[in-house]
Amino acid sequence: MPLPEGQGITSRGVFCRVFINVSRETHTKMIAVIDYGMENLRSIRNALMMVKIAHALTIVLLSCVFAQYVVSLQCVWLKKRSV
Repeated sequence: MPLPEGQGITSRGVFCRVFINVSRETHTKMIAVIDYGMENLRSIRNALMMVKIAHALTIVLLSCVFAQYVVSLQCVWLKKRSV
């Protein structure tokens, strides 16, 4: 099938054009996937930070309870000695 005058499109030109279109679409999809991945990483990092904060607070709370227990034991021991 002869091409219309003025359109010197070769099979290579069509292939290149298709390849560029596919590449552009793939590139856009890849950027979308990378953005999605970064968003997930950010939320995972936030979740990990929350876990670390909760862990630290638990340790502080347990330390306070333990310190209170030790102080109360010392108070009982001191009362027994003073009697």
